[in-house]
Amino acid sequence: MKFTQLTLVLLLISSCSNSEHSPIYEGKEHSQTDFKDTIIHGVTERIFFKTEKDSLDRVTREGYYLGDLAIGVHKFYVDNGKVVKRNYVTWAGDEIELLYKVDSINAVDVKSKGTYLNEAKYYSKDGKLLQNESSYCSIDLDKQKYYVHDSLSATLTFYEPGLEIDWVKLYLNVPNDKSLVRIIEDKGNSITFKRPIDFTDLENSVSGFAIISGPIPHREQDSLMGSRVVKFEKFYQVRQ
Repeated sequence: MKFTQLTLVLLLISSCSNSEHSPIYEGKEHSQTDFKDTIIHGVTERIFFKTEKDSLDRVTREGYYLGDLAIGVHKFYVDNGKVVKRNYVTWAGDEIELLYKVDSINAVDVKSKGTYLNEAKYYSKDGKLLQNESSYCSIDLDKQKYYVHDSLSATLTFYEPGLEIDWVKLYLNVPNDKSLVRIIEDKGNSITFKRPIDFTDLENSVSGFAIISGPIPHREQDSLMGSRVVKFEKFYQVRQ
């Protein structure tokens, strides 16, 4: 069986890279506003909001930048009325180190001084999410607010138009102990897990990264497989 790396870039965005250093649209007007400080992996960084427009003064793209790197959610406005939301994330050094140990192929796209194109969600003109065209992770929690000694149940579902996902492997951060990860894997594109909430659960988030894999559809070689890595995080409230 032949196994190959799958990147979001090749499938969805042929004109940019995972670590983006230049605007997708060239020859456009752009303005920089809303400079602010934010903390990234314990370091205070200055980011700014930039809007790009075409020759008719229509907004084509908007989002925050860290220097010349796109960061966070960027909105792209397409002529047919679609809106694309692409989420660029950063990786901490210990996350990259772990990823290289468990998946050196996909780790090539992750850089300590870059941003990674993690998700791309496509929306129709009326604002409906086009699930079959989008690449993202959905996290559903059984509650929005928890009490100490509750049990949290989370379901993670992955969508990737370039893969028929048949296996997911999660590397979950253990609350309040960055030196530990919990590994969960299962067939299909969805995983449900439970964990208790105690007094030390101060981070209040389900976070980590996943390696998703499966056959690449619409290929002549039936045995050609692909994979990609996806970061995920969702916050919740804990009350004592």
